[in-house]
Amino acid sequence: MSTFPLLKLPESSVDTIVKQMEFHEIVKLCICSNQSAKAVKRVNPTFPRLIINFSHDQCNIWLTEKEYRSKQLNVTFHKSSAELPIRFDTDEINEIDEIDELEEYRYEVTDPAQKIMNVARLIMDSMNIIDCWYAISPDNIENLKEYVTRILVEDYNDVEVCGRKTVGYDIHGFLDSEELTFLMNTVKKNAFLNIMSNIPTDFRHEKAVQFKSFHYIDDRFLTLDDLKSIRNVEGAFLSWTHFNWNDINQFLHYWMTCDEDMMRELFIYVKWETVFNESELLRNLTSIKCQVDRHSLYYIKARNDGSRKCTVGQLHFDKVCLRFKPIEPKSLPDDVYKHLEDIEKIQKLSRVKVDIENLGFEYQKMLENEKCDIEKGRIQRELEIVERTKHGINGQLGLVQNQWKPFLLSFLTGALRVLYPIGMNAEVVLSFDESD
Repeated sequence: MSTFPLLKLPESSVDTIVKQMEFHEIVKLCICSNQSAKAVKRVNPTFPRLIINFSHDQCNIWLTEKEYRSKQLNVTFHKSSAELPIRFDTDEINEIDEIDELEEYRYEVTDPAQKIMNVARLIMDSMNIIDCWYAISPDNIENLKEYVTRILVEDYNDVEVCGRKTVGYDIHGFLDSEELTFLMNTVKKNAFLNIMSNIPTDFRHEKAVQFKSFHYIDDRFLTLDDLKSIRNVEGAFLSWTHFNWNDINQFLHYWMTCDEDMMRELFIYVKWETVFNESELLRNLTSIKCQVDRHSLYYIKARNDGSRKCTVGQLHFDKVCLRFKPIEPKSLPDDVYKHLEDIEKIQKLSRVKVDIENLGFEYQKMLENEKCDIEKGRIQRELEIVERTKHGINGQLGLVQNQWKPFLLSFLTGALRVLYPIGMNAEVVLSFDESD
């Protein structure tokens, strides 16, 4: 096979050729040598994701060309004793991972971890990588510390750690408290920490819910107080918890009164075999329900704005899972947010109305039992003041409710239901011209 001395050409010619290369050709050129990596660096191509996998006897690196249905390149370095992963044919890969084209290379080396880091360094120094994800499968605490120590000096966005394969545990394996504590202490807070492992239920660490984003496949160690302590998190993904619908309801009430932004998105699964209870989830929550196609979205408004930006909560749930997404009011149409404010105002007025009515009943009893005419006159005058107050509150309620009509006429196709803590329930079915 003949070779072409590409790197001996003038830099301008090399740059022109590199710009014309396909994805796989650019990556292979980059990892050939330091000199070839410099040629790629001058062009500085951008790719969305680099995934670096560590394990005891083999390490590999995945690079994708685009976000979806992209070309991918996989390079694996393994020891001679490594059990290599099964090769998939192209049709299987396309069906499973939506990969248009995959190139794989495997090399036997004495130190897979060091080799993969050398290759990763060439790639990260030469290309603009949007998201760098490290995945670790340790055999013991020493392996874990070695791999994490290597990663800490790199520019990483995501860290995924798998559990050790241990007798008595499922496919996710197990990490003990010492290993988890080491991880929590060393991984930077502005990373996405993904732990695919069983976790001791008595494990505790203050940083567990403080990372930029986090996903624990086993979340049974988290308490309701842990959820309430979340602040300024991008995403929290809780797959296996001890929480029921009442716990989630308490969390939502806490979010409504908190004066700080807690998270941008929360996915939470309830405890296994918990019976779905929508009324328990929404108990005492003032919300708007919007039915769009087959999906129901609920909107709740924070009672305490404080210093936070996201003061509207969007809820979507099914029988086992809740998706909660706080958003800024400007993300909603003005009419929708105005309606949330009206609901809050109606809620407050309704509570005052109940108190006034109860006070009126008390005055009525006093009036019936009073024998002194003078005292009866005083009670009657005060009762009239109570009645006028109740009439004024009814007037304010009517004024707010009459403002709903323009809102309803401009809302999305579907059904809207307004829920109140005092048990009021109004349902309106709307139909609109689809061209609107």
